[in-house]
Formats: sequence, C-alpha cells, structure tokens
Amino acid sequence: MNTCLQQKIGLRSFEKAEHGYFLFSCLIGLFTLSLMLRDMAGLPVPKLLIIAASALIFLVGDRNQILAFLAFITPLSIGIPYVTIEYIALLFIFFKSSKITIGHSIIFPFVIVFIEAVHTIFSPEDTLWGFLRPVIMILLMTLLFLDTEEDYDYRFILKMYLLGYMVLVLFSVFMIGQTGSIDKFFEMGTTLGRNVLEGAEGTRIFAGNNDMGIFSTITVAISMLLLLTNQGNKLIMTFILVTGFAMGFMATSRGAVFSSIFCLLISILFSVKSPKKLFKAVLITSVFVLVALILIHTVLSGAYATFMKKMQLADLSNGRFSIFAIYNRVYLSDPGIFLTGVGMQNYVDKCRAPNSIHNAIQEVLVTWGLLGFICVAGFFIALYRNAVRHIPKCKRALIFMMPAIVFLFRAQFGRIFSNGIEAMVMIVIYCSMALNSQISGRAHEENTPPSR
Repeated sequence: MNTCLQQKIGLRSFEKAEHGYFLFSCLIGLFTLSLMLRDMAGLPVPKLLIIAASALIFLVGDRNQILAFLAFITPLSIGIPYVTIEYIALLFIFFKSSKITIGHSIIFPFVIVFIEAVHTIFSPEDTLWGFLRPVIMILLMTLLFLDTEEDYDYRFILKMYLLGYMVLVLFSVFMIGQTGSIDKFFEMGTTLGRNVLEGAEGTRIFAGNNDMGIFSTITVAISMLLLLTNQGNKLIMTFILVTGFAMGFMATSRGAVFSSIFCLLISILFSVKSPKKLFKAVLITSVFVLVALILIHTVLSGAYATFMKKMQLADLSNGRFSIFAIYNRVYLSDPGIFLTGVGMQNYVDKCRAPNSIHNAIQEVLVTWGLLGFICVAGFFIALYRNAVRHIPKCKRALIFMMPAIVFLFRAQFGRIFSNGIEAMVMIVIYCSMALNSQISGRAHEENTPPSR
C-alpha cells in the first residue's frame, strides 16, 4: 500500500516537473522571439517588456529554472537590461529558497560590498546605480552558496548557457549578413566586433571582440567538459565546441584563441590518470585541431589574416603593458589605495589612466585594495568548497575545475567585476564545479541497492 502510494506521488511529481519544464521552454521561446522581432524584424520592443518577460519566467519557474534563465541570457546580456533582470532574479531566488544557511564565509562578500559602499559614499562622482552594477553578481553568487537546498540541475543550467551562446551566434551571423554578405565579411578580414556593429550596444544582441572572446572561451570549456563526462550528445557538443572556437577566432580575440588552446591542454592533463579518459581527450583534441585547421584555411582565411596582423604588431600587448604599469604606480602610490583601493566606479578617471585595466588581479587590487583581493580569493574558495561539499576528496575530479581554471586564465587578459557582462559567466563556472556533485550523487543512487 505504501509502495503504491509512493509510486503515485512520484508520478505526480514527475508530471508536475515535466509540465514546469514545458512551460519554461515556451517562455524561453517567446523571450527569444521578442528579441528576434526587435533585432531582425526591426519592431519596437521596449526594455520594459523584456524585463516583464523575465519577471514572468522567475514568477512561474523554480529556483533551478531562474538560474538556468540567467545562464541562458549571459551571452545575450549586451542587448538586454541585464542588471535589472539580475536584481529581480536575486529577489525571486531568495524568497523561493527555504534553506538559507549563514556561515563564516559570508564575511568575504560582505567586506567586498562594504568597501565598494564606502567608496561610493565618499566619492562625489559615484552613484547608487554605479554601486549596484558591480556588486550584483557578488550578491547572486553569495546567495548560491548560502542556499543549501540540493535541487539544482547543473547539467541543465550549463546546457542553457550553451543554448544562449548559439542564439548569440545566430544574431551575430545575421548582423554580419546585414553588412553586405558573409563571404565579403570574411574576404575583408574584418573582425567581429564593435567596428562592425557600431552603436548596437544596449539595443541589439551582439558581442564585441572581447565579449565574444570570453563567451567563446567558456563555450569551448563547457562543451569540452560535457563531452569528457558524457553529459551531452557527442555530435551536438562537438559542433558547439568547434563553433565556439570559430566565433572566438572570427573576433580575432587572442585571449580566446590562447585560452581555447590552454583548455585543450589541461583537458588532456586532467585525464592522465584514466587511460580511457586520456584517449578520449586526445581524440577530441585531435578532431578539434583538424577541423580548426580546415576552417582556418577555408572560410576563416580572412579572419586568420587579420589575426596574424595583430600578432605581428610591434606592441603585441596592444598598449596593455604600459596601462598595466600606470595602474601599478597608482596602486603603490598611497597606503589607503594599497589597502582598500579607489573603488570600482570611475576607477579609470580616478587613476587618470588612458584606458581600463586588462588584468583581473590588478583590477581587484586597484579598485578594492589588498583587503579586497584577500576577500575575493576567500570568496572564490568558499564557492568551490560549497560546490563540492558533498563529495569526498577522493571522488573530486579535476576535470570539473577546467572551466574555472580557463576562466581565471582568460581573466588575466581582461576583467571580471568592472565588466558586469563578463562577471555573469561566474554562474556557469560555479555550476561546472557543482556538476561533479550532481554526477557523483546520481552514480551513488544507481549503485545503491533498493531498500527492502
């Protein structure tokens, strides 16, 4: 009798979950359609409607679907009011969570936000909105490791990110076609960036050189992870892997190209303990390299020529070494800046620098000081420990750290917190680490004999 009742309850729960995912899929489709009508058909779709559509998804979805939606819009964030959407998501996740556990690690994000708040209060040019922009992702990630309920489907969330990336690719190819033709675009050797889509930021879905570079890098890492752990269709994941590299190469983003190569190398390194996994990693890498070479010598030949011109510049860093030196002098010029930085808002003007920082470590040191750097390091460690908290050390696989390591490697050519778009990537980085827990838990359930 009890068994029969449990089966009926389980069936109802399954049907309810299936209905929830169907509704979520429909809403995602309508959200994407509204963006297509705006960007491809030229219809006026106000930002308020996009915000309302996002809020509706948060209202009817569960916490897992809210996080999946945030992963989906990460590659599309340039063309939508993503900061407002993130704060709405923060509220919904908080009120839908029933198990918030406050631990000692809360001190790290608290100090970071406090430092930025103090700078905002005492800097005349800083604003409340400018304060809210860089701290939103810190607040969201903090809520993730305080939320100890275990019903997140990390594999689904990662796949939603990949889906969002492919939507970005669709929009990018469409806009390239609007400039004349895709063939001419390749022949000109034009980079996929702001020079092609000038003035589109905030109103159209696209990605400039650096943004396409980070999204492509993470796409390569996530698709490689899902391939090596058998968590996705092999053909689809391979196609997305190659597409990620191709789009990063079209953007002539050196950071994306070097990070993709780095990703392939560490995927092999992390697989050496298992001959089967090592063979698989080498095979995937070989196929990837072969396809990449074919693309470079055919449809991507124009992008290759442009990329090589960048590599032959007298200043290979494109002025970044001199910018790095300027910010180092500012950082070491004052004990107050050394300890707590100048604040994230308007830091370029405060430092009287010609351009923004292009190194994540220096970004944190200059804006939040040594104290902020220690707290950011502690914050990242707390995220990792929370992601793998249910896995014995002997079962923690390094391969799940691959996207995080690639992200940190790529961040040495860019920023994290001062660029809210790149900061959103932390959601999928956390989910890739937590995927280890999800897979280990499912394997444990499959190997556990049923109770009698």
